[in-house]
Amino acid sequence: MLHCRLEISLRFGRPIYEDKTLPSLMLATNVGNMYTPSLYGGLVSMIGSYLTADELVGKRIALFSYGSGLAASFYSLRIKDKPSLRTMHASLSEVKSRLESRSKISPENFAKTMKLREDTHHLAPYNPVGPVGALFPDTWYLAEVDDKHRRKYLKKSIANNGVAQE
Repeated sequence: MLHCRLEISLRFGRPIYEDKTLPSLMLATNVGNMYTPSLYGGLVSMIGSYLTADELVGKRIALFSYGSGLAASFYSLRIKDKPSLRTMHASLSEVKSRLESRSKISPENFAKTMKLREDTHHLAPYNPVGPVGALFPDTWYLAEVDDKHRRKYLKKSIANNGVAQE
């Protein structure tokens, strides 16, 4: 009897789940649990999953987050047609393609990269090693740490053939 109820629930609930929940899971599915930003990662996934900003207008999105202990919050947003919606949708609609264009590396290379970070995070002066060519345009990266532990960051630019700019 319980099995039959569960099967019926799944059959009738699946379309609702796929329509209302699944679009919000793109980042979590590709990146894993983000803890603190997970609520907003879900919102980014939801907004970026729509083909056009017009499809979002008038939608109500519920956001629920809970922490350890008894802390939780619930609120909802109603999407309004504003110029900022178009800007936000345009930037968030690239999230899926950026995730799909990530480079895959072997577990051995990942461990080696993490070991390098562990061994060098406290060094000063220090000039990081590694290619910046694979970074997305407009990504900020650590360029150097001086002898007083001051950090200098550069931004990968699409102008000037990818040469970094301050």
